[in-house]
Formats: sequence, structure tokens, C-alpha cells
Amino acid sequence: HWTAYDEATGKGLLRHLYLRMGFATGEIMVCPVVAGKGHLPQEQEFAASLANAFPGVVSIVINHNPKNTNVILGRENRLLWGKETIDDILCGVRVTLSPHSFYQVNRGQAQRLYETALDLAQLKDSDILLDLYCGAGTIGLAAAGRVKQVYGAEIVPQAVENAKRNAAQNQIRNAEFLCADCSQAVEEFAQRGIRPDVIVVDPPRKGCAPEVLTAIRDFSPERLGMISCNPAPAARDCKELVKMGFTVEKIVPVDLFPRTGHCESICLFKQTL
Repeated sequence: HWTAYDEATGKGLLRHLYLRMGFATGEIMVCPVVAGKGHLPQEQEFAASLANAFPGVVSIVINHNPKNTNVILGRENRLLWGKETIDDILCGVRVTLSPHSFYQVNRGQAQRLYETALDLAQLKDSDILLDLYCGAGTIGLAAAGRVKQVYGAEIVPQAVENAKRNAAQNQIRNAEFLCADCSQAVEEFAQRGIRPDVIVVDPPRKGCAPEVLTAIRDFSPERLGMISCNPAPAARDCKELVKMGFTVEKIVPVDLFPRTGHCESICLFKQTL
């Protein structure tokens, strides 16, 4: 008897029912998104019956979103039953996922997307790799065994904590993750004297911030891989990078959303000699 939330009136209790699954582990997270910060009626009975009916459910987390917005998740999570995170395996890396961790919904094609991006980057064991907009660190950690050092940057604190935990549980010691806006992170890396040979960027739908493109130019990497889920910002960023002295070597599309107009792309750039 939970009431459904109505965006028009701001009334109601249950805004969304958000599910995550680790396809390699079978672990399922159930995350009711609730308007306000109160408890759900009979929430303990709900948790017990759900866990009993579905053995794959190992995590039930309440997310509180009291704001008048169409953004799905609020900032605050509350563990109702089980553990706070679930695990999956992607590109050979065991990844820990919280409700806020970015993770592609099409895991099979996401694995193909990341493996293709790393293959295009022609990684060498002497390379320093910079992974911008790194999320839970999946791309950088998948590359860690092929390169000398990985540095990642992400603005979402929960995702950075997941990335650090993912590195630790996979015993990856050559990866470092920084919680900061990517434009600020690149300044810090530059001040520390870090000079990446390869940069991988996987920005949000709006594309790369202008400051990030400028920093990429200043880093002058041998190879640059850009993953994009939106062709318009990708075309804009490609144009700017070409002006900055990069050459587009190859563009590979990867379809993560069959029967829709959406398609991810990987752009490989090299420095113009």
C-alpha cells in the first residue's frame, strides 16, 4: 500500500524502484527511491519477504530523494537489509557497485566497448594512462595489467570509493583515483609532474568540458581514446581536438541500446607529427 509519487503534485511516497544486477555473480540490489527522509510502512516485512522470494537479492537499500526534481536518485542511502553493495565482473575485473556507481546497463556490450577502446589505444607496459570521468574505475583497472601506471579522476565520491575498493580487491597496486571535477583533476596531475602517454575519456552526455580538452592538449599524449554516448558533443569535441593538433585515426560504433537511435562510439586520436 505504498503510494506512487506524482511529479506534478509532489505527493506520494515511492518515486522509483531501481534494480542492479551483477550478471557474473548473480547478485541483485533492490533500491526503492523514496520521497522524503522517513521510513516506508512495513519496510522490514517488505525486505524479509523479498529476500525470501528471490535468493539472488543480497542488498536492499533505501534511497531518499526529497527534492522537487526528475533526477532519479537523491544523495542519501540507507541500508535496509543485506549488504550495501553488490559485485560483478567486467573485463576480468571484480567491481563493487553502490546505488550511485555509474555502470552500463548492457553489461555484455559494455565489456565489448571497453575492450575495444583499450585495444585501439595500443597500450604498452611502459605507458602511463590517465582515465578521466572514470566512474568506478572499470576502464583504468582493466588496463592496469597492460601499463606502468593508471591515474583516474571522477567527481562522484561514492564512485571514487568504489574505484579504490575495486583496485584493492583485485590486488591492483598501480592505480590511483582522485575525487575531483576532471578540469581540477588535470591541473593537480600536471602540478605533480604526471605526463600521460595515453588518455581515455568517457564523459557524460554533454561531452568534455573545454578546460579538459585544453588540458589534454597541454599533456600532449601519444594516443587519446574518447568514448561517447552522444554524437553531437562527440563531433564538437573531435573538431576542437583536431584544431589542437590531434588526428582522428578511427571511429568505432558500439550499439549498447538495440532498437533505439542511441549508439556509443569510440574515437581514437593520435598526435599530428
